[in-house]
Amino acid sequence: MKRSAEVIVQASGLNQAVIRLSLTFGWRQHRKQFNNYALRVLDRLHQADGILLAATNLFNTPIEITSAASAISQITLRRDVGIFHVASRDRLSRHEFARSVAEVFGFPVSRILPFEDTSGLRQPNSCLSVERTESVLSARFEKFRKGLARMKRKEAGF
Repeated sequence: MKRSAEVIVQASGLNQAVIRLSLTFGWRQHRKQFNNYALRVLDRLHQADGILLAATNLFNTPIEITSAASAISQITLRRDVGIFHVASRDRLSRHEFARSVAEVFGFPVSRILPFEDTSGLRQPNSCLSVERTESVLSARFEKFRKGLARMKRKEAGF
């Protein structure tokens, strides 16, 4: 559906920017906001019996939400046109992502168990290449762990 919407927007003839995101994560400001993957991992790890199965064959380039929001606002304010990828520079499996969350937030990584997702519900590779967006913005996207560390620092406020 997302790709179909992009095609419609691009065919409209209007000056437009299509912004693609890859697995945003961070704290929610309101309970109604989407419970992102990092929060689902933390929710599970906070449970006494918290074991999490995390896919080793699903890959993303996850980005912390404040970094993503900054890039989106820059693209919008500059009125840039075209397709823009907003993501981190790191390609991670869901398993690597979940293990990193456990490490940074002080949980045993042994509670993150690997499995191969064979459901077919998600694309195996949802990674985005950020080179064009970095070139247009004259900036480099941060590494995944930097965004995760920022999330950890903000933890006290939530």
